[in-house]
Amino acid sequence: MGAETKAVETGYHNLNADSKHEDWQATKADFHVEEDGRGEVLNIDGHPVMEQWEQPYMAALAKIATSKGGRVLEVGFGLGLSATAIQQYDIEEHVIIEANSDVVKRGEEWAKDQPHKVVFKEGLWQDVVDSLPENYLDGVLYDPYPLNSAEQHIHQFDFIKKIYAKMKPGSILTYCNLTSIGVLKGQHAKWENLWKQTQVPHIIRCGFQKFSFSTFKITAPDTCEYYAGHTEALLPKLERPALRKARYLPLEKIRRGYKNVNVRVKVTELVPDKRIAFVGDDTATIKFSWSSEVATSKAEKPASLKVGDELIIRNATCKGSGKYRPAKKGKEGEEKKGDVNLSLICDRWGKLDFDLERAGIPEAFGDVKMDNPLTKPREDKSKDSPDDDDDEVKDEEPEDDE
Repeated sequence: MGAETKAVETGYHNLNADSKHEDWQATKADFHVEEDGRGEVLNIDGHPVMEQWEQPYMAALAKIATSKGGRVLEVGFGLGLSATAIQQYDIEEHVIIEANSDVVKRGEEWAKDQPHKVVFKEGLWQDVVDSLPENYLDGVLYDPYPLNSAEQHIHQFDFIKKIYAKMKPGSILTYCNLTSIGVLKGQHAKWENLWKQTQVPHIIRCGFQKFSFSTFKITAPDTCEYYAGHTEALLPKLERPALRKARYLPLEKIRRGYKNVNVRVKVTELVPDKRIAFVGDDTATIKFSWSSEVATSKAEKPASLKVGDELIIRNATCKGSGKYRPAKKGKEGEEKKGDVNLSLICDRWGKLDFDLERAGIPEAFGDVKMDNPLTKPREDKSKDSPDDDDDEVKDEEPEDDE
């Protein structure tokens, strides 16, 4: 890889070192039109916050942020350029965090004529993000102005780290920081180097593992203080991984030592006064026990289980003794090796789900195969039977799925 050309000083270098976040909210916002190619501009505290020439670039960022539909969070309203573009897409809700009171007033007037629901949350994102529920957002577009020189190049990463938990699995995030990139691009002739050296290390520390970038051709007027001389702008794309679809095993396929087991079963018997049941599917039956801390869907509790209930058991562990395998193809009956005595155990890392449709298995359950028990009868006290301690589930942190 060839050496980069000599760095050139570009971009904006006039941010104050002592500006405080709380002062930004009440500072007057100056909206006016310039006839020098910048169009309408927004200045706050003497700094160029946004200019109308950015509109095509803002539309490109909006396209990324809305690519999953659903609920989109935008941080920083400015002139409403990206907000207007977001509203052109099929979304359910548009949440906007904006710190400056004058900008919020303009935004609330703008919102009255938009096709999709808009919710303004006035305040600094540092104060607002904690109030958002986890797994809440389908898309995020971050574009506030850096409020002092210390955060000029890094403020987006403080936000990205904090917003990660608020994003749904499979959601997407993009960001804009022209006040930073306008400087950094003068120091890095190649976009690939700028991305890998100044963005990627921070993105990884924020928890993202899937990320990419492209660039967007722009025309910045020579009169633009923060981006004059550049012909492209950065389009980052950060994705929170989607959840893998659960894989459900037939009971007859379970072996001793299996972990992270997911099964769909029906309750065939309950042991009074203990967290023990016998469950089955159309291949076999097995003993099942659970911890008092096991997670459940909705408001149901394992104590409310009844014979005949259908449920999903997630992230269980199979313990016991003996080996079992189904009969080979073409042979009748089933072949067992040794004395089979298996049980499924759910500790606090597991989950019981009573909502089959939500789990993606809405079809009716078949008959339980009662004549293929993987657990010895409870009255069998032979040395191969599980110890009494097996009835009390001990919590052990699970290993990662393969």
